[in-house]
Amino acid sequence: LAAMATSGSDYIPIVGRTVEFSNGAGNGATANASLVITNHNLIEADQVSATVCAR
Repeated sequence: LAAMATSGSDYIPIVGRTVEFSNGAGNGATANASLVITNHNLIEADQVSATVCAR
């Protein structure tokens, strides 16, 4: 069982950062970006967050 992680509540939003892909990176290319998890001491199910962007 998993729930969605919520920006601002479960993690600090990523603002003003750029994720770069190398030349020739095709459709389906991936890149990693780090974020800070917020410890709000609530008992919750595992959570996931997905970010999709266009280039």
